[in-house]
Amino acid sequence: MSPDGRLTADVWCGKWLFPKRGTLTLSGRRLVFEMRGQPVFDVTLDRIERLTWHWHSFSAAFEAEIGGRSWFLSFVRPGNALFNWWREFQRGRLWRSEIEARRNGAPVV
Repeated sequence: MSPDGRLTADVWCGKWLFPKRGTLTLSGRRLVFEMRGQPVFDVTLDRIERLTWHWHSFSAAFEAEIGGRSWFLSFVRPGNALFNWWREFQRGRLWRSEIEARRNGAPVV
């Protein structure tokens, strides 16, 4: 996390065989997802209609409904070697705690 509380990470969008790579940024209470340098969504956390951290992802992936559309984003890259998973699970857990805290009104660093 940067000193201003900003988080940025590579994520993979999609549940099936060929998820697409993008960049997720959490700045203050704003969540931005971009693919190929183009914004896909840019919303405040209170505009997320549904947010689910699936138990089977060990907090390394979530599904968000935004504007009536569902997005599945994972911090674990496809085809990843086992020894990298732990680091990516930890990254997902950090993101989960930050998103949940900020959605619940915690002050941003």
